[in-house]
Amino acid sequence: MQSTPFWEQTYADSTVSTFSQGPTADVKEFCHIFPPNSAILDVGCGEGRNAIFLAGLGHTVDAFDISAAGIEKAREIARLSGVKVNFFRCDIIARRGMKAFDRDCLRDYNHFIR
Repeated sequence: MQSTPFWEQTYADSTVSTFSQGPTADVKEFCHIFPPNSAILDVGCGEGRNAIFLAGLGHTVDAFDISAAGIEKAREIARLSGVKVNFFRCDIIARRGMKAFDRDCLRDYNHFIR
């Protein structure tokens, strides 16, 4: 039985994309609902593909994941993409007390929260 989640191995490998490249289909489809220059929080961002996409559209994006390897990889991908995202490691349970955002991007739950 594997004790470490599979994504930890691929997050640590800069030669592969864990899930796929570019934004998820739902984020790409619905990003037009975000007002220009929104402050967006990407929860469980992994390698940062949605955060990087949204930052590229001019939004101010903070993004977190529980995986330190995922955050490190996301920072490097953002740097190479020429966009600025505030990536940080955080457990969703510890999110209380965080600053307010215009939108939260909860990809795994398939909805955007105002």
